[in-house]
Amino acid sequence: MLLVQKTPILVDLEKCTGTGECVTVCNYEDAILVKDVEVNGQILKRAVVTPANCTGCGCCVSACPNQAVEVQGWTIPQYDAMLDALAMDLGEMMEVEK
Repeated sequence: MLLVQKTPILVDLEKCTGTGECVTVCNYEDAILVKDVEVNGQILKRAVVTPANCTGCGCCVSACPNQAVEVQGWTIPQYDAMLDALAMDLGEMMEVEK
């Protein structure tokens, strides 16, 4: 697994195929871009995070069709569970708490 770090968001360059879905959903200018990157000796299109522009909101995580993007410190299943919890209506949350 080849990860790019130093940002709130991690991109696994071996899983990323450079679709640009992450760029499409990002609300922050130039926080994530698709650029030419060397991966295993080949120049390929991959998502690259600009640390100064990235807030770590995680929109890119849910958009990536290859699950190549992670919020640092969160696994994909944890992130999915958080989204599921946010999507619950109040009635469902009250049932869970009982």
